Amino acid sequence: MASRLFGEFYKEEILTFGKLKEKELIGSICPGETELVQDLFGWKVIFGKHQIDCDSELEARFVRVFTELGWRSVQVPQDENYLAKILPELEANKQRADELYKKREKTIFSRKLRQEVKMKFYRKISKTLAEYQASKPKSKLSKSVQAAN
Repeated sequence: MASRLFGEFYKEEILTFGKLKEKELIGSICPGETELVQDLFGWKVIFGKHQIDCDSELEARFVRVFTELGWRSVQVPQDENYLAKILPELEANKQRADELYKKREKTIFSRKLRQEVKMKFYRKISKTLAEYQASKPKSKLSKSVQAAN
């Protein structure tokens, strides 16, 4: 499985899917700070005082990824089988991104600067490849990214 920017994954795997429903998210970058809780009526993604209601555990896991990336809203596929199919790649990419950020985070001592770096990092990986190239027109893509296209 090749790693993709989250925006690219979203554009290719989610927005091309037929039946979607929109979920409003928190819009705050919070890697590892969410909790999934099952209750009588379904599942909830909880972050601080906020909670997002979900119909299933798969939907809650999907929503958690984009909540932790700081997205304000997300389109969620209605098909549970499709969610089960795409979740492993999505969660693996998110885990890899979190690990990369945590390695860098340890070298930043200022809390304010650490927060700023975290926001920039998660926003950057949430872009599509086209958005990333447009923001950095002079930068060259790595050979592995070029080969993937």
